[in-house]
Amino acid sequence: RRICPQSTNKNMAKSKIKLNYQEAFDMLNAIAERLEKGEIAIEEISSEIIKAKELMLYCETILRDIEKEISLDNK
Repeated sequence: RRICPQSTNKNMAKSKIKLNYQEAFDMLNAIAERLEKGEIAIEEISSEIIKAKELMLYCETILRDIEKEISLDNK
């Protein structure tokens, strides 16, 4: 498991969550689905979008690290 960036969830604020790529990706998809379905209260939209951005950056970082490992292995 890797350490995810700080969560914006009120229950987990100021703590780090341990997630692997799949867990972070699933959380990101869940937020996107809830946004698309209009299931997120207007008061929560900002924090959910911030959380989604953090998850997206986290996933991108994992993918970049894997890409670097692969390219180093091929040299």
